Parts: sequence; structure tokens; C-alpha cells
Amino acid sequence: MNSLANPQHKLLNAKGATRTMKTSRFIHTVLLFGMVLSLLTFSAVWGSGGNEEIKNKIVVVVDCSGSFKSQHQNAVQQTLRLLDNLAQTKMKRWEGESDEVNLISLDALPQIVWKGSVKALKTANLQDIVKLFSARKEFSSCTDVLGAFQLAFQNLEGDPRYVSKYLFVFSDLVHEPPTKNVTTCGSPVKVQGTDFPWNLMEDVSTTIFWIPANQQLVWEKAVANYGLKGRVTMYSTGFSDNITIVPPPRPQEKVSAKEQEGKTQELVGTLQGIGKWTGAIFLGLLGVLGLVGLVAMMFRKRSSRPSAPRTRNIAPLPAARLVAQRSGR
Repeated sequence: MNSLANPQHKLLNAKGATRTMKTSRFIHTVLLFGMVLSLLTFSAVWGSGGNEEIKNKIVVVVDCSGSFKSQHQNAVQQTLRLLDNLAQTKMKRWEGESDEVNLISLDALPQIVWKGSVKALKTANLQDIVKLFSARKEFSSCTDVLGAFQLAFQNLEGDPRYVSKYLFVFSDLVHEPPTKNVTTCGSPVKVQGTDFPWNLMEDVSTTIFWIPANQQLVWEKAVANYGLKGRVTMYSTGFSDNITIVPPPRPQEKVSAKEQEGKTQELVGTLQGIGKWTGAIFLGLLGVLGLVGLVAMMFRKRSSRPSAPRTRNIAPLPAARLVAQRSGR
């Protein structure tokens, strides 16, 4: 009889195993849902910050006027070395496209002769780029220093917290702007006055090369008067050739002490919010898992309970039936 009851018992065990597998899958599903919900919560919180792009903006101004003719080739060669150093800058795959490089010709009508990214410099023919300055001969009679700096600052705009600004100038900085035409110039002006955008130099790192000693003196005084000492560096004609121009470092976000304190408080609040969300999710998962575990235990007990063997009424064999009939007689 026990052998007849075993198949049913095995069937019950198989059903119990199936229920256990379903319960296990359900638990895994709940855990996966909790992990996904936690990740979504983290991404929502951290993604709520600013999306400001951190970049470098670099402007190179090369004097192409006749008054700077004796030093023009030196300036072009230094510009070439600067561009080459920029092109050799090691960057991650996603960097470089946002950085901006502008080359400006300083002459009667200052103009951008090349504009592109640091990554573009890596594949460009630098010799062809610097040759563009030689194509400005028809504007070489006069020198609009004010116009060149205004054009440079237009291409150095941006929040200084996220945009690092660099201005390299190769010039004697003698201002002789055109008057009637590009070959008729005004009287030379050694230093700029109140109409010069001195305030825009406050967040720009400016370096000036090949400036005559006496011209450097008057510009140094003007820079100090406008509170820009330390923001502008000048190298005289005799000293510029000894300077190795180092390319700007990779840009970083600039944050003041007050802004840093505000960011710290914001971060603490964010972490507290994440903690509350995570705690609520964790407690909810514990409750669900506890309920699932209780149900699983009930199924296991029911499936493991031994069932009473079932008996069958077996019909007597024909021979036994004849014996019983004879005995009845």
C-alpha cells in the first residue's frame, strides 16, 4: 500500500518545490524593484544640480602692424609654439570640444583669423594657421589696440566660475587707430584711458609679450591704478624670447568660500533626503519580505505534512470467488 501512496506524496513534494521556486522569484523581483527605485531616487537627487559647462577660453592677439614689424616673426613663432603645446595637451575623450581658441590679428581693423577647439588644433596644420597673419598686410599701417582688446573680451565672455579665461598678447601696445582710411592713422597713444574695458580684465589671466621697456612702465602703472596688479603679466622685448609659454591647465570650477559653505549645506540636506528615502524603501522591502517569508513558511508546512495512505478495494480473483461460493454451500 505504501508503494501505491508514494507517487501522490512525490506529487505533493513537487508542488511544494514549485511554490518555493515561485516564492524565490517573487523575492528576487521585489529586491530588484527596490534597487531600481533606489537608483532612480539617487539619480533624481544628484541630477537636480546645475549643468554648467566647465571650459577654457583662450585668445591670442598678434600684432601685425608696421610698428611691430621687427618683432612680428618672433611673435608668430611663439604663437606657433603655444598652439603646438595646446595641441599636445592630454585630454579625456569627452574633453576638448568645448574649449575655445581664438587668434586675432591686431592691425587697423582687428579680426579673428582662426577659431576652433583645442581638439581641432590636434589635427590642424599649425603652419597654415600662423600664415593667416601674413595675409593681413593691407591693414598693417595702423594699430587699433582698443578694438583688438574689445574683440578679445567679446570672445572671453562667460561665468568665471565655470569659464577659465586666458589672453595672450604679442604687441608693443602702441595705439594708432585708423582715421579716414586703413592707411591714415591717428596720433600714437601709449596707454589706454577710461574708455578701455579695464573692468573686463578682472577675471582674465592676461600675459603680454614683446612690449618695449618704457611702454611696459606706463602700462604697469595703469594696471596698478585700476586694481589689476597680479592679473596682468608683462614681458619686455629683451626678456620675452627667454619665456616658455605654458598652456593653460585643464579647467576647474571656481567656488568662493561662501558658495562652498552653501554647497556643503545643500549636500547635507541632499544626503538627509536620500537617507529618508532609502530608509523608507528599506523598511517597505523588509515588510514585503516578511510577509512573503510567512506565506512561504505556510506553503512549506502544508507541502511537507505526510498524507494518509489511500487504500483500494481490490476485487477478488475468480478462483478465490469460487472457493468462497463453495464454502457458502
